Amino acid sequence: MAADGSNQRQITEESANGGPVWSPTAEEIVFTSFRDGSWEIYKVAPNGENQTRLTNNSSSEGGFSWTPDGAQIISHPELYMMNGDGSDFH
Repeated sequence: MAADGSNQRQITEESANGGPVWSPTAEEIVFTSFRDGSWEIYKVAPNGENQTRLTNNSSSEGGFSWTPDGAQIISHPELYMMNGDGSDFH
């Protein structure tokens, strides 16, 4: 939406979504979603394109943060790290 609240547009599927965090480059938004039966981490472009599931774990994912360079995402409270594309989750 615009800064004044006009032009609102939904960019994710209708589901329980939360915790959106912009990447440092402002090219992606990472968020959690319950759409598949557990809280997992997804990313999406600001225009709603390229929605991608990044995690697939038996436990639900909590919050997360981007590294300052935007290359990796840190999931917490358990403190897991993965690349921005969801690979190398450890």
